[in-house]
Order: sequence, then C-alpha cells, then structure tokens
Amino acid sequence: MGCRSDAGLSAPIIRRLKEAKWCECTTYQLDPKHFFDNILDFGVYLSLNKPDLVLCVGDRVEMASAAYIVYNKQIPIGHVYAGAMGDTSEKVTLDDINRFAISLYADICFCEDEAATNRVHDLWAIIGKARGITLDLNIHEVGITHMDDLEVDEELVPPEPYDLVLVNPTLKKERIEPIISGNVIILRPNPDKGFLVSQSLNVYTDASHSQFLGLLKNCQRFITNSSSGYYEAPFFLKEEQIIWVGQRNSARREYKRLEMGASEKIVKILKDYNKNKKEVKK
Repeated sequence: MGCRSDAGLSAPIIRRLKEAKWCECTTYQLDPKHFFDNILDFGVYLSLNKPDLVLCVGDRVEMASAAYIVYNKQIPIGHVYAGAMGDTSEKVTLDDINRFAISLYADICFCEDEAATNRVHDLWAIIGKARGITLDLNIHEVGITHMDDLEVDEELVPPEPYDLVLVNPTLKKERIEPIISGNVIILRPNPDKGFLVSQSLNVYTDASHSQFLGLLKNCQRFITNSSSGYYEAPFFLKEEQIIWVGQRNSARREYKRLEMGASEKIVKILKDYNKNKKEVKK
C-alpha cells in the first residue's frame, strides 16, 4: 500500500483476498516520499517473507520502487489499473512513466477498460518486436474497484453549502484561488512537491475513502485535477459540478460511469493463476 488514494483502490481486493481460503494476504505500507528507502526496506521484507506474488496498484512512485525490487528478486507481480492514461499534455507525466514501468515488470496486468488494455498490449508489443518474438501476454480487462464495497460516511459534511477541492501537485504548479469562492473544504493531496494554496485557504482535512465519498456526494462543486473526477465523481455529481483544473488527468475528462466489480474478477483471475502455477510445478 502507498498513499491514501491507493488504499481506497486496493481495499476491496485486499478484503476479498483475506476472506479467500486458497491464499494468505498481507499488506505492506510503502513510504510515498522515499523511493530508495522503499527499495531497501521492502527488499528486506521480501527476503524474510518470500511471497508467491506481489500486487501493485496504480502509478505512484512508491509503487514503482516496490515493483522494481520485486521484479529483481524474481517474484511475480500483478498490476492493477495498468494502462490508464491521465495526461494529454506534450510531456508525458511521471505517473504515466511509473505506470508503464510497473506494467513491464508485471506478470499479470488488470486494466479498467478496452483503451487501457490496448495500451498495455501496445507497450508489450514494442518489447516483443525489439526481441524478435511474440509474447504470451496475461492482460485482463476487469473494470474498476473504486466503488466496490461502497461506504459513504457523511461525518465530515458541514451544514452549510461548500465546494470540495482536491488538487494534486504538478510540475506546472497551478494555483486554484481564482476558481474557488465561499465555503471551501480542501482535501490534502498526494504528498508530492508543488502544491500551492495561499494561507487564506486554511480549511484542510485528511479523510478516509468513505469520508471523501461523503464530502463528494454533498458538495456543490468538485474542483480537481484528480482521477477521482473521472472515477467517483460521476456517481454523485452532474457533469457541470465537476470543475477540472490544469492538464493533469486531461485524458479522463469525459463524463461517464465505468463498469464496477473489478475486485471479484481480479481475485478469481489470481486464484486461477495460482492454481495453474501449482499444476506446472507438479
């Protein structure tokens, strides 16, 4: 597990794996701020525990560090949300590169939709072409986990109307003050450099995924550059209530509801993968 956003995505999968009788599931907390410390510390953990497979979620830098050391210890990797693309600016973002790197390390890739699935196929086709071979790929289109086991906690919702702001740092360091007004709740973003908000906007909160959904459900406007504007927000808000800022996640700005239920599909695929590996060893 990495930062808060990854925890929400992985929780439904973790719950199902822990309930399953065919496997044992443990979690490891990565440090979002220290790439090389993750490599060293997680490397020690892997040596002591020797898992059969490590599941990595998303595109965060800490996940890329985990995938790097897992791959080099020759442990199979599953990559959830492989192939997603959040930016259409001229320069590919660090998140995109991290996501592609994890997919190249992975033995199994789980994709949210057809477009993401095609990107992973195209990525691996380049590797196959360079090596002069056709690769046998293990790529699955499964949908999204965002709303599996849906829990909406309205504990943090104030009585007065408010705008909800979740803006993650970008290299461009875009400011959000010209967009917002009135009562504002600002969610603490990913722990990356570049988040700029003046001291006059001092309403910050850390929230669990269920508390975030409660705030999202009841806000007047959701001002964001987060992928949650594409995934969770359309389940609660009208299109005109979702206010996008900057280029981050500009590739995800169509308003639609994606297919849910990925968690069950992922666990079933992992079960079949585990069974096949055991049969090969016999």
